[in-house]
Amino acid sequence: MNQECDLDLAEAAIGLEFNDKRLLRTALTHGSYSAENQAEDSNERLEFLGDSVLELIVTEELFVTNPTLLEGDLAKIRAKVVSSESLALVAKKISLGDHLFLGKGAEASGAKDQQSILENSLEALIAAVYLDKGLKTAGQFVLNLFKDVILEAVQSGGEHDLKTTLQEATVKRFNELPVYRILEEKGPMHQRRFKAQVSLKDKVLATGEGSSKKTAEQAAAKEALNLIKGDHFIFDY
Repeated sequence: MNQECDLDLAEAAIGLEFNDKRLLRTALTHGSYSAENQAEDSNERLEFLGDSVLELIVTEELFVTNPTLLEGDLAKIRAKVVSSESLALVAKKISLGDHLFLGKGAEASGAKDQQSILENSLEALIAAVYLDKGLKTAGQFVLNLFKDVILEAVQSGGEHDLKTTLQEATVKRFNELPVYRILEEKGPMHQRRFKAQVSLKDKVLATGEGSSKKTAEQAAAKEALNLIKGDHFIFDY
């Protein structure tokens, strides 16, 4: 199957036709494929932009449609909507993994179904839609894909976000915000592992690992919550 056919199928799956096919191509190109084909740009830069575009769209939607919810509740709900699990679920909904350009090793190991790769590729795709068609169309695209996720998150109150829970706990107890840092990134492109650290001022609370930066930070937040809930935890100002 030639590259044009691949992109045509991808457009059909996502329900949009791009003006600049190169943007779509880049959004679907994983780092493992780029490493094997030096002329190809990976989707990592688009992923960076897409993360912010997604958060803006979801934030505005929650703010407008939930006028009675307080800031803390909105933050919890937003965190659940843009979580790694939610993004991977939405990516599978449009069979995004089937349209990714992956390196041979990554493809052989089933990378098209890995949560971190699906999450990152969806963020890259959202960025590509934004750059190709503008914020209005990108907003319609995101809200159409995430409508069920948003509804479920609003109904549940977004209670599963551990980073938000930790933030609320540290502000209430110590009047300080937790700070996250990625300590380590290792493994092949299709099996990346991340190690995150969470601190309160200069005191390291905990570390955590995961298949993406977000899941590693969530794991660190979970360990930190367990720590500060203990009766013997002392925080030195």
